[in-house]
Amino acid sequence: MLSNLLELNLGHNKLKQIFYIPRTLQHLYLEDNEIEVMNVTLMCPTIDPLNLKHLTYIRVDQNKLTAPISTYAFFCFPLTHKKTYSAKRFLGSFSKTQV
Repeated sequence: MLSNLLELNLGHNKLKQIFYIPRTLQHLYLEDNEIEVMNVTLMCPTIDPLNLKHLTYIRVDQNKLTAPISTYAFFCFPLTHKKTYSAKRFLGSFSKTQV
């Protein structure tokens, strides 16, 4: 059942877009796909301060991303302390304090 899902590894596929993220998900691996844009509003359509998303780690390196992650992501996923992100398949990472 998706309501109990804590970790999801979809790395090394041919995904082209990001999807809605269940509230309970803590770790999300999307590395080495075909993702060009991270649509954070699709991942998190609303922000409810009383019902926060539990995501603490997201990996999206080795995709076809051409733009930085929206700052909306920090409001939507406030518990996220590690994001591995790269533009044009260049491995890099940043944390909330570096943005």
